[in-house]
Amino acid sequence: YVAFEHPLPLIPNIKLQRTNMDTSGDVLLERNFVFGGKLFSINSEATSDVQLTTTDVILYYELFDNDLISFDVGLNAKYIDGELLVTDKDDPTVNGREEFSGPIPMFYSRLAVGLPLTGFGAFVEGSFLSVDDHTLSDYQAAITYSLIENLAIDVTFQLGYRAVSLELEDLDGIYSDLEFKGAYAGLEVHF
Repeated sequence: YVAFEHPLPLIPNIKLQRTNMDTSGDVLLERNFVFGGKLFSINSEATSDVQLTTTDVILYYELFDNDLISFDVGLNAKYIDGELLVTDKDDPTVNGREEFSGPIPMFYSRLAVGLPLTGFGAFVEGSFLSVDDHTLSDYQAAITYSLIENLAIDVTFQLGYRAVSLELEDLDGIYSDLEFKGAYAGLEVHF
């Protein structure tokens, strides 16, 4: 992600974030299934591949911003671009593909706290939506340690956990219930 923060009080800050998520799995079909115009027969084994890219445009305000506590709130326009592929394991020529994309508005917030004189801190950040039949969440929590802190640059190490849940009802013709989650490590550079 990249964020631009400024001191102007009425104009929101902006954060742009892009995430790629891929997963695959196998299933033994308990009934006939049509996907992408192809028929998958009962008792056949199918492989599904999901590839998603999300682009977040977040407009937010910093309500508090100091070394002890930072609190941001705003709106996130999450654009989802995905591709689903289902293949019959016994007959790979039987495969169905669907592509979908669309924007989803979400509420955004971030809370960060720091431990004075230690360089350690923590934050939790997330975007949420539950409207009509769409339920989405994208949150992360991390422990941070400041490696470099001076007037020119700050470098912080992060060790955290992120979870993305997408329950979509008719987004560009797609219905889904997907969850991506796991631990991560990263560096944040602040100019």
